[in-house]
Amino acid sequence: MSQILKVQGVLSYPAIFDKIAPMSKPGEKAGEARYELQVSFAGDSQSAQAFKAAWFACISAAGLKPTDAMWEKALRDRLSQYGLNDDKRTDAEGNPRQGFPKGGYYIKPNSQNRPVVVDQGRMPLVKEDGKPYAGCIVNVSMDMYRQKDSGAVLVKLRAVQLVREGERFGGSGAPVTDDEFTTIAEDLV
Repeated sequence: MSQILKVQGVLSYPAIFDKIAPMSKPGEKAGEARYELQVSFAGDSQSAQAFKAAWFACISAAGLKPTDAMWEKALRDRLSQYGLNDDKRTDAEGNPRQGFPKGGYYIKPNSQNRPVVVDQGRMPLVKEDGKPYAGCIVNVSMDMYRQKDSGAVLVKLRAVQLVREGERFGGSGAPVTDDEFTTIAEDLV
């Protein structure tokens, strides 16, 4: 049985208009390309409460009695799909990295199907709109379900809604211009 989970947080690593191939370890075959994103939110937020409640509901639906110890283990074991923003997500001075509230959570849902992406008025957004981008505040809707064979609780991306623009991650976002580079003489190549 799946649970529809809706959270609000800071968007990072958005691949919501074009599929990307998942990262793989050297020597391993890369998985199928997919749509994905990461959303981070504070540990004391309504999103954190909804996340934990949906996880517990997935475990309960399988006839098991979920415990806080099971929850904490899942946060450590399922790092590819969700986890706790801990000391590993800090800068050199120990401050939380941009978009990763310390003591908060992150979820990285993915899907083979393109998610619905809309603005505040629920009007569709396309890649050419340039938003949402990493750093925006978004609502994310996903299916959370327990996989029968492994017992893992997984998350599938359904939809994204831009709540408001935020401080862009990863540079200025300035477009490349025709004079970005100078011509290189052939004898220097």
